[in-house]
Amino acid sequence: MYGRAMEPVHPLLAGPQLLLTWPYLVIRGLDDLHKAVVIAEDTNKRMRAIEEHAVSLQGQLDAVVDIGNEVVGVGKKFEAGAKSIIAEGKRIEAAAKQVSERASDVIAALPVLEQAMVFAQPLEGAVQRLGRFLEGLPGSGGGSAGPQLKP
Repeated sequence: MYGRAMEPVHPLLAGPQLLLTWPYLVIRGLDDLHKAVVIAEDTNKRMRAIEEHAVSLQGQLDAVVDIGNEVVGVGKKFEAGAKSIIAEGKRIEAAAKQVSERASDVIAALPVLEQAMVFAQPLEGAVQRLGRFLEGLPGSGGGSAGPQLKP
């Protein structure tokens, strides 16, 4: 077998297999072509679904961007409020320092005021008596019994 060359076979003598081979191949090719069309249609459906999903995702991403912009706006307002609070705090701190300095002055003056109170308490009765005496003098305007000067 190995050394012999094959002789050509006449197509009419090849038998029914040779006659049925080409229609089988055509049918098989058409079947494969049909499968390719079905796969292409399925691919188109899937691509449309992917495209619709992408459009939906784009809308959602736009909404996320809008929310992000709102968050940035709120952050800027918060920052402005914080700066205002810091400025007000600095103003309050400066006022508190002034109050502290004035309070220090008052505290320093307290011993002098206490001494004045100690000296003034015994003189209080004498001041009241002097006031009553002065009211009794003529021309004092206190309604006393002395003569009144007419204008």
